[in-house]
Amino acid sequence: MDLSFFETMRGHLQAGDGRRHSIDFQVKAEASGLRHFLETGQARLTGVLHAPPWAELAPMDGEIAIAPPQRRRVIAYRCLFRNESAEEFLLVGEKKLRLLHPIDSLTRLPVRLMRAGEQVAQGELRFDLRDLPAFVASVWPSSGISRVEMHRPIGREPGTKLLSRSEHAVLEALVESMIAAGARVPAPNAESLAGALMQLADTPAFVVRFYRMSLRWLDATAKIKRKRRFAALTREERVSLLEELCGTAGKPSRRRQSRAVLQFLGVPIKSAHFDRDDYLAAIRHPEAAAPRATSPLSVVREPEPKIFERVVSAEQLESESVIEAEIAIVGTGAGGAPLAAALAQKGHAVVLL
Repeated sequence: MDLSFFETMRGHLQAGDGRRHSIDFQVKAEASGLRHFLETGQARLTGVLHAPPWAELAPMDGEIAIAPPQRRRVIAYRCLFRNESAEEFLLVGEKKLRLLHPIDSLTRLPVRLMRAGEQVAQGELRFDLRDLPAFVASVWPSSGISRVEMHRPIGREPGTKLLSRSEHAVLEALVESMIAAGARVPAPNAESLAGALMQLADTPAFVVRFYRMSLRWLDATAKIKRKRRFAALTREERVSLLEELCGTAGKPSRRRQSRAVLQFLGVPIKSAHFDRDDYLAAIRHPEAAAPRATSPLSVVREPEPKIFERVVSAEQLESESVIEAEIAIVGTGAGGAPLAAALAQKGHAVVLL
């Protein structure tokens, strides 16, 4: 049984001259088997890195190693890449797992950028918890599709089989507190709540369990800080508590954790609220008046970039053709495709095989 997952991390690197540069990478980790991965903790990494001025869009290859818990509790990353000038770089980093701060330690990756054995920059990458549903969905053993529980159905009454009564009350109060009405933004109502529950119903069951835990955490926090349950507070008191949890007081690690949980709680709420017909009509969305009983909104297409004006597909070629190009890239996947796009945007003639 093979195992793979995708991970996106973003952050910054500080060069020797003190300048800070943005960096992000998308990687796919692959292990030859679930049992082998659990025993060795090793998996191969492939992906794309964006770290100007060292590399614009560079394919990466490397490995991830998870040390056994009885040893160091460390997740080590090691990735090799080359820039447009064929210079070779090594990006290394370690997540040091701490039992008292599991979320912060699992999402924070201090890194060093090496060239020819010398450090050229250092910084930090972070896993954005808003990407958690996509990350969890990507953890997919190749032979386990039929055994995955995709969602839980909603009962006739909103939340009867999805959330407990107390969790439903917290969610209802949170919907009212998290969205502020404006000139074009409508006030939250029962439609916003029902939409949020529908979003949760289409979410994998293990994500729903984490969402319920987050609702209970918010309720417990309200009882500790305000001596009442979250739903029993007035809207002004709830907003004040949310602002406090996202504010500047307290330890940075605890503040980041609170923000991450609140952002996670807000995903289905905001997604449902800003998909309402009255909001779409207020911003004059082209599909606001279209019937939407079963189909979601389609994406409004951007005009095609000029680099596609001279794209020739394989179907337009003869069975034997001679093609002149400056660069030939073998492979059109996660590494080859963005590399070809970056080179084409710079004016190079590129052939993809």
